[in-house]
Amino acid sequence: MAHAADWHVRACGDHWWATRVWWLLRTIGFDRAALLDGGLKKWRVRSSPVHRDHHLSRRCQLDLNDRRGLLTGRDGVLQGQLLVDFIAVFVGNEKLM
Repeated sequence: MAHAADWHVRACGDHWWATRVWWLLRTIGFDRAALLDGGLKKWRVRSSPVHRDHHLSRRCQLDLNDRRGLLTGRDGVLQGQLLVDFIAVFVGNEKLM
């Protein structure tokens, strides 16, 4: 069985989902992932090669390395507000107040 540490993942497609996949992989300790700058659309505009290989369906072993420090919740945000250099960046359509 192949080991995932030997693979390099390039996330592309919808920029929100590609970024989410990249971040998820980092939070579980998989650092050999990258985002395709400009996405698949830019890649194709440049006439770069696109392959439809099916090797991605092969099984592989992935050793998880939990990195909870990369994530925070309500308590982490509230504690961060006590820091002088704290900045919170909110994205999306939710209204804050």
